[in-house]
Amino acid sequence: MGNFDGMAERNENEDKLIEFASRNDLKIANTFFLKKHKLKWTWISPDSKTKNEIDHFLINDNRVINNIVCMPSFKFPSDHRLVRATLKVGSVSKL
Repeated sequence: MGNFDGMAERNENEDKLIEFASRNDLKIANTFFLKKHKLKWTWISPDSKTKNEIDHFLINDNRVINNIVCMPSFKFPSDHRLVRATLKVGSVSKL
C-alpha cells in the first residue's frame, strides 16, 4: 500500500483486498496518490448518502503508474464512477 489510504475506516472487504494484494505481490495503486475526498469516491449508495472508494487498480510495479483519477464529470447510468489510470509507457526498463 502507498501512503494514502482509502476514505474511511477499513472494512472486511478492504482487509481482504489488502491480504490478496500482499499474497500476490501486488500494490493497490490508488493509495499512491493524494486526492481530495470528493475525487476519491467511486461508488454512491442508492439514497446518495453514502460514498465509498471501492474500485481499485492492482499493479505489480508502481513505477508504471503516473496517476489514478476518478472521472466525476463522465456521466453514465451507474452507481460507480469511472476510474482512469495514466501509465508511464516505455519509461521503465526490466519489468
